[in-house]
Amino acid sequence: MEFIENEKLEIPEYISYNEKYFVYSSKRSVMQPFFQYKDASTPEKNFERFLDSNDHVDWWFKNRENDPKYFAIGYADENGYNSAFYVDFIVMFKDGSIGFYDTKQGITASAESTKNKAEALYRFIQRENQSGKKVKYDIVISVNKLSGTTWKINCNETYTDDFDNAER
Repeated sequence: MEFIENEKLEIPEYISYNEKYFVYSSKRSVMQPFFQYKDASTPEKNFERFLDSNDHVDWWFKNRENDPKYFAIGYADENGYNSAFYVDFIVMFKDGSIGFYDTKQGITASAESTKNKAEALYRFIQRENQSGKKVKYDIVISVNKLSGTTWKINCNETYTDDFDNAER
C-alpha cells in the first residue's frame, strides 16, 4: 500500500455511504445529514454527542480513513514504517481555532501506535501554530464516571497513557 499524507484541511462536499451507515441527528456536524457508522465505537458516539452539545463548537467533521481526500498526517508506525494517521474528528470552534481529536478508550490509549500518532500530531500542531494558525489538542480519552463521561486530553510533546494529570 502506498503511503499518502494529506495535511490539507478540505472538507469534502459529498461523501457516499452504504448500508453500514444510518442518518444520525446532529446539529453541529458540517455534513448534513450526518451519517453515523453503525459499528462506531462508544467513545466516538459519546464524543459526537459532546461536540453537538458544546456551545463553543461551530461545526465538527467526522474524518474518514484510507482515502487521500481525507485529512491525514504522516507518522512512523510501531514497526518504523511510514503510515498515514487519520484523526477521528476535526472541530471548528467559534473563536476560529481548529481542533484535531482522536478518541481512545482502554487498551487503545496505551498502544505504541497511539504514542507515535499522538507525537506526530503534536509536531503537526506546533508547525501549524508557528505559521500563525490557531490549532489545538490531540488525543482524547473517554473516562466513564458515575456523573457521566469525562474527556481527558493529551496535548503533550511526549505521549504517555497516564491521563491523571491531563487537561479536562
